[in-house]
Amino acid sequence: MKRLLFFLLICCSACNDRQAATSAEYIKNYDGILELRVSKQNITTADTIELVVTLRGDVNQQITPPEISDKLGEFNILNSKLGRTELESGILKIRNSYELEPTLPGDYTIPTLTVTITDNGEKNSISSEAVPIKVESTLSSEDTDIKDIVGLKDLPNNYIYYYLLLIPLLGIVYFLLRKRKKPVQEIKKTAEEIALLAIEKLEAEGLIDKNQAKEFYSKLSEILREFIEAEFNLRAPELTTEEFLPHLKRHPLFNAEEQLLLQRFLEYCDLIKFAKLTPNIDDAVKSLDVTRNFIKESAAKNRAKLEVENE
Repeated sequence: MKRLLFFLLICCSACNDRQAATSAEYIKNYDGILELRVSKQNITTADTIELVVTLRGDVNQQITPPEISDKLGEFNILNSKLGRTELESGILKIRNSYELEPTLPGDYTIPTLTVTITDNGEKNSISSEAVPIKVESTLSSEDTDIKDIVGLKDLPNNYIYYYLLLIPLLGIVYFLLRKRKKPVQEIKKTAEEIALLAIEKLEAEGLIDKNQAKEFYSKLSEILREFIEAEFNLRAPELTTEEFLPHLKRHPLFNAEEQLLLQRFLEYCDLIKFAKLTPNIDDAVKSLDVTRNFIKESAAKNRAKLEVENE
């Protein structure tokens, strides 16, 4: 009964998204888990395509999106927006969008995309179908026709001066075009990198020296919670410590020692925030080191786990 209710919730969520995107030319849903949307299937070499990949699943499942780098088939990826949205009733929605640019006219396809879902150690995958895309040239047939060569004609003398002026102008245009570069695509930072940079920034603020322990531990616990949510798909920032701990105990990657460490740390932060416990500078430095080490070690364990699963 629970699985049936979960499937119906996913289908309802997918139907709502389908109605909100009626302008898309191509929409296809795979088992209510993977949905593919392509803004256009017939374009010119001057156009771009928006590809939206939407994933849905239970918050306790580990959902691995398709691996997409700077190219997708014969298309260049100009921009990408990667995001994660929490839905109601325990359904997690991940929506990634990409702006695709064609290179040459012709008949192409957006290749098959594969999503991996891990639930209680059981690994399954869902693949989409290839999407056909027709790319036409912006040149007309008259522009591409090769005409017969005609003999040279004499130019009036007054036109020679105009052509002499045109040569340096063409040189300037050529120079400016060569200087133009494609915008560098921003490299997305990992959850570990974002968290470690946030800790460095917090340490530099010197809040403990300013007797702002409550603000210091609020920010430190927030950094840790946001890292856990981004790295392990666990809802952490929105939950209280009491609500979050049962989710933590169900996650297979954290052993009993790590669960106890997190529990004690978050309860310590709550004491400072709500019970007005006053820590000293040594306690604050130790808290920074404990948080930093936990982030590095748990991220390394998660990477190793994903590498084993992908083999």
